[in-house]
Amino acid sequence: MTAKAIGQQYKLLTPEERFRLILAASGRGDDAECERLVQASDRITLRMPDYSPYSHALQDVTLMIFIELLTETGRYLESMALADQEFLPKGEDPAVYDDDEPETSELEFANERRLQMGLASGYVLRTKAEGWKQFCERWSIPPFLLWQDLPGYDRFQAALKLTDHAAFTEDGFLRWLNRVRPADHPVIPEVPVTVAGTADGVEEFFQARIEWWSGGKNR
Repeated sequence: MTAKAIGQQYKLLTPEERFRLILAASGRGDDAECERLVQASDRITLRMPDYSPYSHALQDVTLMIFIELLTETGRYLESMALADQEFLPKGEDPAVYDDDEPETSELEFANERRLQMGLASGYVLRTKAEGWKQFCERWSIPPFLLWQDLPGYDRFQAALKLTDHAAFTEDGFLRWLNRVRPADHPVIPEVPVTVAGTADGVEEFFQARIEWWSGGKNR
């Protein structure tokens, strides 16, 4: 039986059966089969409030940012935990930092090089969280309202609180980047991760999702 003949039978399937087959086809990378299943599906009429594209877009963005911040949380806490262990790979130089670095002057850790990496991760976590807050302020959105019941929220908050005491400042982060960059790379002139840049990135993503939920037209 040809693929076309098989595709003609897809209309006889229930929506659930087609849905299962679409997932299976997507999982094995069979785009043609997936498209045939989609085309065999009937269309339904759906009525929603006119602000629904914004609501759905916000749910998309909120979940994606939360996942990103949880990833940064894990990286930060892991780095800080490693910094407190007596472990130094063979040949690694622990003195890749300034003794008077403000962020490290009052901290005592077993591995100071790993501490620097932890402080850098802390800067990124705090900056991205502040960027999310700044985006939320633009839209009058309570920044953490939709996260409070999600797994990992308490861990994120604990890590964010820790960055108040153990994280680079923007200037310190830039100095660290230039200390650890390869010798043949040019000096990094400005910090690549900023609050304003993060907020703008979230805004761009949000607008793209609004357009998608609006059927390709941002009204």
